[in-house]
Amino acid sequence: MILELLTKQSDIYHNELMSILNTTKLAIQRDISKLKDKKIIGNLSDTRINSKNIR
Repeated sequence: MILELLTKQSDIYHNELMSILNTTKLAIQRDISKLKDKKIIGNLSDTRINSKNIR
C-alpha cells in the first residue's frame, strides 16, 4: 500500500523511494522488537500472511 501511494508521485525518484521504504521497514522491525520485549506479541512466524494473498 505504501509503495502504491509513493509510486503515484511522479517526482519521487528510485533512490528516494528505496530510502523511504527502508526507513519504514526499520521502524516496523523496531516496533515489533519492542512489542516482543514487552511480551505483548510472541513469535510472528505463525501469523505471517502470504503476500500473494493480499491484493
